[in-house]
Order: sequence, then C-alpha cells, then structure tokens
Amino acid sequence: MLLRPVSHETIAITVMIVDPLFRWTKRKAVSFAGRNEHGHQILFHLLYGLHNRLLRWRPGSVTMTVHGVPLEMPSEHLLPFYVGANPLQERPLADLATRLAARDGHLDAIDVGANIGDTVSLMAASVSGGTFLCVEGSEHFLPYLRSNVSRLPASTTVFVEARLLGDKRRGRERAARHPIRYGLPLGRDGR
Repeated sequence: MLLRPVSHETIAITVMIVDPLFRWTKRKAVSFAGRNEHGHQILFHLLYGLHNRLLRWRPGSVTMTVHGVPLEMPSEHLLPFYVGANPLQERPLADLATRLAARDGHLDAIDVGANIGDTVSLMAASVSGGTFLCVEGSEHFLPYLRSNVSRLPASTTVFVEARLLGDKRRGRERAARHPIRYGLPLGRDGR
C-alpha cells in the first residue's frame, strides 16, 4: 500500500483537534493525580493513557502552569503529573529561599540538574531578586531551561552552564543508553 502525501489542510485540522484535546487531557489528568479515591485514580489512568496516545500527534513543546509559574516544557514531560500528585513537592525549597533572602537581603543558589528551570523559576517567584547558577547537561532540556529563565524578572540574574557532572566516560555511556533520562553529552569531548 502506498502512502499518499498529507495536505496542509489535513495537518491544520489535526492540530486544531489534537492540540486542545492534548492540553485538556493533561490538565484533567494532573487534577486527578493527587487524589486517592478509587474513582479518581481510574479517571487519572484513563486520561493519562489518552494523553500518552495523543503525544504521537502532538510533538514539540507545551506551556503549563506549575506552582503558579508558566513553564515551557516538552510535551512528554512528567512534572505536571508529579506536582499534581504531590502539590507541596517543592514548597519547602521556596520557603527556604524566602527565608534566606529575607535574612541576607539577596539569594544566591546553584541548581545542579536544572532540567527545565522549574526550581529556579519557583525560587525566583518567591523572592525579589537573586542570582542563580543552573547546571544542566541534557541538550534536550537546555532550550526549555533557557526559555523559562529568560521570562524571570529583570531583578533576577541567571547563569546557565551546559555541563554533565561526574565521570565523563560513564556519563557518556549512560547518556547513550538513556538519552532523555540522562541527557546527551555536549560536544565531542562531553563539554
């Protein structure tokens, strides 16, 4: 069987239908993630399964609000589900950032494994100004990290360092086996 080329109209209609459905299933699944009642767990698994099926037609990025902060992330990112299941996941860190900034008048922090910048965005939203160093070795997450920290207030200074930390040889081996989980080495020599 020969495949026929897909028209631009077909792609536009698919995007018009799939994109809102994708966003709706992710929002609804997140809303059921932290609830322990049996019916809510069934709805979560149904919506999560549908959401994963829609990923085939919805590659690219999505902007979701996490802890009140809009974050751009890959459409397959699980952060909204983690936060939906445990809404207080990063709250102690934001409280600590607030206390340190109040005590010292300024917050300096290092985020190793910064991923998409969710922790730095949450801390920056909790304090009025700060200096952050974000270290991320995954080429997959770096564009999202840079995009998210570029939206922070002007009083916040963020440095992004694209590095893998640890044994370079073993890090490259792990990254080659699990590119999304561990990130890909940057450059030929892992820098």
